[in-house]
Order: sequence, then structure tokens, then C-alpha cells
Amino acid sequence: YFAKTTCILHNVNGTEISRSTMLADKSEEFLKDKDDFATMGLSETRAIARAVKNIYGYLLVAIGYQATPLEEINEKKGK
Repeated sequence: YFAKTTCILHNVNGTEISRSTMLADKSEEFLKDKDDFATMGLSETRAIARAVKNIYGYLLVAIGYQATPLEEINEKKGK
């Protein structure tokens, strides 16, 4: 079982300002013993987080933090 969620953020004028589509798969270590709705919830959380990061990520970098999620850092290092 996997879930795919798209989050679209609009400004007050209705113009799209950010969009993100993310997946979660039941075979992921964190989700193996969870119900299917947890897989859907995780895909929603990832999509929302990415859409918001697309807008505000530069602020984290400006104050000295890294805007890349830990999950992506570990994947790049092969962990």
C-alpha cells in the first residue's frame, strides 16, 4: 500500500504559490507495523512540509540552518 498526496498553497488572491506531491509506502521501516491511514497521514505531512519549505526555506538558510530534511540527507549519504 502506498499513498500519494499533493498539497497546493494559494495566496489570498487565489494564486498558486507552492505545490508539492509526496509519497509514503507501507514498506518503509517506520510504517511497517502501522495501519494504512498512517501511510496516508505521512504522505500528507511530507507534502505539506515540502510545500511550506518551498516558500520559507530561504529563511532557515539565512539564519544558518540547513533547509534539507533529514530523510533526504540520509538518502544522499546512502543510509
